[in-house]
Amino acid sequence: MFSKLKLAALSLAFCASLAPASKADGFGISYSKSSNHGAFSVGYSSGPYGAPYWAPSYRVRRPYPRWVAGHYEIVRERVWVPGCVTKVWVEPVYEWRRDVCGRTYSSCVATGHYEMVKQPGHYESRDVKVWVPGGWRS
Repeated sequence: MFSKLKLAALSLAFCASLAPASKADGFGISYSKSSNHGAFSVGYSSGPYGAPYWAPSYRVRRPYPRWVAGHYEIVRERVWVPGCVTKVWVEPVYEWRRDVCGRTYSSCVATGHYEMVKQPGHYESRDVKVWVPGGWRS
């Protein structure tokens, strides 16, 4: 019985090797036995590894254009703010001194005065109201 099975398997393999090429590629042998029944199969095919993949063709849906009325929008802009000149008070300077008799007294060494100090410029973010004209938008 087993020799007949070998002969059948070999003849099927030989026939499969002579078969013309098909779209799929592969070779497989399987054997299964469960309880009293057994199954044996031999398969062979040659050809490209996979069929070309075609993407589905569909129409891209775009929204219908609609009219948008003119309106104001608040836009945040980065604005350069130039530096300014500020007037700063400089405190007077006092020292303790001794007179010829050895008494201490307070003496003004430098009088108080204003100095003009230039502050550096900087960028600021400001909200600006901008008019956006109406039109068709999609």
